[in-house]
Amino acid sequence: MTTYHICGGFSTREAWNGMARVVHSYRMFKHIGVRLLFAFAILAQILPLLILPTAGFASYLSPDETAVAVSAVNFGLSGRMGISEPLLAQFPWLHPRSFVSIGDATMAPVGFLGLPMVVGIFGQAFGELVFLVFAALFVLSVIYPLIRFTESWHVGPRLLVVSVWLSFPTVILYANRGLFPNLNAVCLTIWAAYLIWRKRSAVRSLGAGLVLGLALAIRPVEVFWMLPWIWLAWQSREKGKHPHERKWFWYSAGGVVIIGIIYSYVAYLTYGDPFAIGYWMRDAVIVGAGGAASVAMARWPFGFHPMNVWFNVKNYLFGYLAPWTILTILAAIATWKQKRLRRAWFVGAWTIISLILVYGQAIYQDHVGLNVTSTGNSFLRYLIPLAPVAALAIGALAEWFTKKINRKYAYVLVGMIVVSLYIFGAWTALSRDDEGVLADVRVRKENTDILFDTMQLVPSNAIILSDRSDKIFFPAFTVASPLPPASEIYRLLQTTNRPVELYTRTLDPHRLYVLGSSNISVDELLSGQTESLYSLGFLNTANTTP
Repeated sequence: MTTYHICGGFSTREAWNGMARVVHSYRMFKHIGVRLLFAFAILAQILPLLILPTAGFASYLSPDETAVAVSAVNFGLSGRMGISEPLLAQFPWLHPRSFVSIGDATMAPVGFLGLPMVVGIFGQAFGELVFLVFAALFVLSVIYPLIRFTESWHVGPRLLVVSVWLSFPTVILYANRGLFPNLNAVCLTIWAAYLIWRKRSAVRSLGAGLVLGLALAIRPVEVFWMLPWIWLAWQSREKGKHPHERKWFWYSAGGVVIIGIIYSYVAYLTYGDPFAIGYWMRDAVIVGAGGAASVAMARWPFGFHPMNVWFNVKNYLFGYLAPWTILTILAAIATWKQKRLRRAWFVGAWTIISLILVYGQAIYQDHVGLNVTSTGNSFLRYLIPLAPVAALAIGALAEWFTKKINRKYAYVLVGMIVVSLYIFGAWTALSRDDEGVLADVRVRKENTDILFDTMQLVPSNAIILSDRSDKIFFPAFTVASPLPPASEIYRLLQTTNRPVELYTRTLDPHRLYVLGSSNISVDELLSGQTESLYSLGFLNTANTTP
């Protein structure tokens, strides 16, 4: 059989043998009813990952996702991610929330550029529909390394690892909302660790470096847990120490450097600076006549806030993620005496503690309510690296069960864990609160309806100002969020002949007075339950000369 090397270094022969082992495990089930139940269970694990991607709506749910999609398209077409808008030269605030004005009448995304780079390449190769299923495919691909990492275990615990991974709430949520970077970075890091762990070769070592480089390009701030995972994979490598270990290291390091050079070049094309980071940039400041626009940089503040840490640990680790947290702790207690797992437990503990210390210092106000815990909270998203840690830990606990009690009863217990975690995970991700996937389907439909209605009412060159609804209208329209002061809106009306619209909470008398006192007229075009679309103009046309 001809062998071809794919996916950074494992061969088609290995993939074929892996599939054969899966089929062999499947054939262990003697009764057709059990086989059908097993097939149904696999389908039930996969379908929740694809609810939003198959819903077919025309807008994203956050400005971050929209920015990644738009930047990916631009990168695929031109190799850069900046977007030209002539009015930015005079109005540096005229852009969506996830973009920043960088001078020269250009705006650029504020996030790290790695994900738009990767998504843009896949989009050019397979079409923009791949944007919708990108993360879900990554999630499913990770099943292979997870199965390989645990190949010395019994079949039941190995299947449990896969089930826990697929039913982890934030894995389900962000497989559906796949243009957030965190889940993609975790999946790439798992693949990099696998390629380091596998029998070493030049191709695998270079592939590991390239994949790790992509993970770092997507979320470089996650290096504090990524590198320990790579170190663990190297320390636990499948065939032990190799005489060419130093050479393999330099192959991997070279792969990281290659991605770093590409990333720096794209950053230079986008921001004009190969070392610029969008998160730290602020809008270009317009200076006096004859002056130049400058880009202000902001430092990333850190602090230590124990009460915030406790709020996040209590409400998320022991709230939303309580079953996985408790089972992981039980697994550590049960298997601590196994020396071959001791190093993995240290890395797992470091991952959990470091994520809490780095990201737990703030209470993230992602929900419209104050201090409301929710499925879509940023802290939960930052905890996505716990998904593979919990999956492997709970799998290790199940393997311990198979050795301590009758295997028949152990498998019954494993089955109960699978069903319980699947139900709790799916419920948490899909419908536990108003930020679950099912609520997201409804919101995306509403946003798409608003967008289509607006496209029927206003011309395509219109400028739409909004409080937080740029995600609905961009990139179909030029948008600005948050709302500028009334004086800036008036100056915009003076400067451009393009229609200017306002989408905001339905205006009360006070806000109408504020706009009217700035000589701005308001005509309602579209009214919703809480928000309305208005056309803006001048109350007194005699005083409109710039």
